[in-house]
Amino acid sequence: MIAEQGDLYMVSEYCAQGAVSQWLQRLGPLPADLAVSWLLGMVRDLEYAWREHGVVHRDIKPDNLLVDE
Repeated sequence: MIAEQGDLYMVSEYCAQGAVSQWLQRLGPLPADLAVSWLLGMVRDLEYAWREHGVVHRDIKPDNLLVDE
């Protein structure tokens, strides 16, 4: 989080693979093993954000889940 003039905001790195929603539009439902792998990664990341920084993500949806390499 970055504070400038009292406003807090977060930024994320560029992810060339796009959002999960884009994958779903192109491919339809994901294979179960890939979906579970991504879901477990997301849960680990959300748990880390909460445990280490007290951050709660309040808008979890395919548009906000980015895919990296």
